[in-house]
Amino acid sequence: MDSVEHGVVVIIKNAEDKILLLEDNREPSAGLWSAPHGRCNSLDKGEAETVEREVFEETHLKVIALNKLIILPSDYKVKTLSFWQAELVEENEVILDKNEASSYGWFSLKEIMDLPLKTATETFFNMVLSGKIRLQ
Repeated sequence: MDSVEHGVVVIIKNAEDKILLLEDNREPSAGLWSAPHGRCNSLDKGEAETVEREVFEETHLKVIALNKLIILPSDYKVKTLSFWQAELVEENEVILDKNEASSYGWFSLKEIMDLPLKTATETFFNMVLSGKIRLQ
């Protein structure tokens, strides 16, 4: 797969067990929420490095990629998305890349489900709520 076919989405929890989401400011998904994400060079090769790079580029947070949770069909731009869980190296202030996101927040699962989410993100969190996917 090349970079236009696959992407990663990164699930990050803070010390309060809340998950970081970003509000997209790019069309066609402006106003929709998702975890930090980006294109990956290939499925399986280099995904962990992409996870860490994309999170830093979008938020200036340093993370360590832990594990791939699931691969789902994508909303747009790429064909598939690998959802990864990552751990914060340290909890610093989020500094957004304003070219990609207009705002951010740390949310509980209940709060997440009340947000306007990208389709794959909504599918992922519904699977978490149903117990099909477990977050660390």
